Amino acid sequence: MNFEDRLKELRNKKGITQDELARSIYVSRSLIARYENGSALPTKENIEKIAVYFNVELSDLIDTNQTIEMSLKNVQTVKNINLGLNVSNLIVNAIYVILSVIPFLKTWKYVYPIPPGQSSPTIEYFYTSIMMSSFSHDNYIGLVTIIICIISFALALSTIIVKYERIKITLQLFSYVGFVISIFMIVFSLIFGIGYL
Repeated sequence: MNFEDRLKELRNKKGITQDELARSIYVSRSLIARYENGSALPTKENIEKIAVYFNVELSDLIDTNQTIEMSLKNVQTVKNINLGLNVSNLIVNAIYVILSVIPFLKTWKYVYPIPPGQSSPTIEYFYTSIMMSSFSHDNYIGLVTIIICIISFALALSTIIVKYERIKITLQLFSYVGFVISIFMIVFSLIFGIGYL
């Protein structure tokens, strides 16, 4: 007997509705309905909650083939999440590196000496980049952030390219750490880089 049929049978035997079961194991009623019509398989956590609720063994709820299917689905979900995070890492870091060197921030400066007949210096408007803005104030946060973003970008790219699982897991960890650090540095450089304008 497959999982959906076994779940329906246990629920009917106990005389409870899908909604009552859902509230008891802290999930939505629609998820229970999807379990029962076979359009979704439960996570390991949910199947354990169902087994405890009905006081049955896990093996009474799900057969070996469905267990393998669940494992493969979970592995694919993790791979999809990792890919999504790596692509986000690539996009965020690439955009920052490009924007940090493009002069798109409008700023101004006083031009000295003060021309004869004027009481104040002339104001000259120009465009600058985040990195040049921080450099002009002897602050190297823009450059440091670019270096960190490039390293984080390279780690994310290598995680996507490398096929050896052991190396891939290590790179993935460093990639996540690099992504967090690069986000922090991007925010920091924007605050200080633009703040000097």
